[in-house]
Amino acid sequence: LGVIFCLMAGLVVALGQAPSDGSSTGTKIALIDINTAITATQEGKQRATELEAKFAPTSARIKEQQQQITDLRDQLSRGSNTMSDDARRKLLRDVQTTERDLKRETEDAQAEFNEEQGKLANDIGRKLLATIQKYSMEKGFTLVLNVSALPNLSVVFALNQLNITDDIIKLYEEANPVPGS
Repeated sequence: LGVIFCLMAGLVVALGQAPSDGSSTGTKIALIDINTAITATQEGKQRATELEAKFAPTSARIKEQQQQITDLRDQLSRGSNTMSDDARRKLLRDVQTTERDLKRETEDAQAEFNEEQGKLANDIGRKLLATIQKYSMEKGFTLVLNVSALPNLSVVFALNQLNITDDIIKLYEEANPVPGS
């Protein structure tokens, strides 16, 4: 999703031009939940299904390893009184090795899944932003806020007219002059 937010910043810069005829417009604000929009599109649903199918074998392997660990632990607890020390140590090593392998596979699978999911969101997000831009211009919106980024609300579309930073700085400087400047 990082690329989406970079694209949003670029969109703000690219679209943030005041009307060339000098006219002023009223502030029209819109909200969008980009995450919901991405997952609610047909393409989003299809690609999510494909992603789940791609990772189904890995998920099944992880479940098998979890069951294997459970079985080894059961075997260890059932036979702890009757096993030799060497057999108990070997079984304990097997549990530890299987747990370590499971942890690695789970972490690797999660990282790969997150990467693929990010690519999916970025691909759809780029197209979605173009749609947001067109819709916003047609409907006369001056600001579109992405509510899926709450509590860190990100701006998806804004005209420069809405940026009051310079005005606020000027007023602050007037009210709070620094001695000697």
